[in-house]
Amino acid sequence: MDSNGRIRAIRARMAAAGWWLAFATAIACGPAAPEDEPAPPPGQSTQEEAFADQVVEAFCGGLGSCCTGLSRTFDRASCEANARDLIARRVPVSDDVRFDPAAAEQCLTSIRAALPTCSGIEREPCDRIYVGTLGTGEACDRNDECAPIAGSQTYCLDVCNAVRRAAEGESCVRTCKSETECGHLPEEPPYDVMSLATWSDCFMEDGLACVGGVCVRAPGQGAACLQGVVCDRGLDCDNDTCVPIPTLGEACTWGCTPGAFCTYDGVCAAQLPLGEQCQDDNACSSGSCGSNACQLMSCPVACQSPTLGDPHGSASECAGMVHF
Repeated sequence: MDSNGRIRAIRARMAAAGWWLAFATAIACGPAAPEDEPAPPPGQSTQEEAFADQVVEAFCGGLGSCCTGLSRTFDRASCEANARDLIARRVPVSDDVRFDPAAAEQCLTSIRAALPTCSGIEREPCDRIYVGTLGTGEACDRNDECAPIAGSQTYCLDVCNAVRRAAEGESCVRTCKSETECGHLPEEPPYDVMSLATWSDCFMEDGLACVGGVCVRAPGQGAACLQGVVCDRGLDCDNDTCVPIPTLGEACTWGCTPGAFCTYDGVCAAQLPLGEQCQDDNACSSGSCGSNACQLMSCPVACQSPTLGDPHGSASECAGMVHF
């Protein structure tokens, strides 16, 4: 069998085994509140009301200078009204969620630090203002009702679930290529995460794979590929042997050296420039494939942190359509 034929056979085997079964959509969002349910008033306690007042003042007070600096008219009244409305819509409707004053203070600090330079707000502390109180296995209706667990991702799927990133030697149920691409290796039994309240996953980017329910170190250079597909970090599986990741023009199974990507024909090709047709983000030098063509990622400032919001001072925002 030639190189391309062998690669297609491996991919077919992986597909048949359910490898890289994406599951993010199923857990990313809990049940949404009914659309016709009226938004609660901002703040459910004196602390929350004070926090809302401080956010409005810090945000709209700072946004004014962003707008004037860009020679744009600033509508402060609309800014304050829309900011309060946005805060009100984020107040939880569940009694199983509590307000966290410490996170609120960190969020306010982030807003006050960002607006003077019109840069994005660090959203991470702002995402923790309201904290769930339900433990794993407890019945829930929404993601935000589940109590956070250090080192785990929690979400609601009828009951609160927690997924942990496993270390070498720890128990596991799946092998993950990324946070959204998880599955079982070809020779592993199918998993049933829907029946579990807690579980752990192994990540290939950590050099690990889930075998026999335990996270094991993937094979190194020159060793046989684990179940015909997995090697340690920086290596690729070629002819069932772990070899350095291929470069331009060389055969590949899924990974290539920086600046190249693995085509569907199983060959490393140069990443595509802006505007070129693409099928996935890896094919683009910008790291973003949208509407079947390579595109720029969001503003460079927003790309500096996975939780950093967009910059402020756009024409629509100065007119009152705010975002945090």
